[in-house]
Amino acid sequence: NAYSNFSSEKIIVKDEIISNNIKVEKGKGDKIEIKYADDFYLTVNKRNKENFEIAFDMIDTIKAPINVGDKVGVAKVLVEGEEVGRINLVSNTKVDKQNYKDIVNKIIDKLPIVK
Repeated sequence: NAYSNFSSEKIIVKDEIISNNIKVEKGKGDKIEIKYADDFYLTVNKRNKENFEIAFDMIDTIKAPINVGDKVGVAKVLVEGEEVGRINLVSNTKVDKQNYKDIVNKIIDKLPIVK
């Protein structure tokens, strides 16, 4: 049976944290945590496991406010260089926009301390 040579394997797990290297501008926080929006299954040949890779295409910087679930990029699943699927990357962090007080406090924190 030809089907017995193949299996469906979960290669991307929903809500798995992958990175937090997107910088936040004008937010109360400086960075956000990123996660996969969905699971992704790939049908693989059991004899010679497909060599797949996951390529990330995401923004470098985002402006606050940011909510959990906001799309910040995509993960592309590639098999032998060909795209076979994509999953959205979303923020796992809520970042509120800075208010005037936050901006003033940030400036004060950077001032040299005088004794």
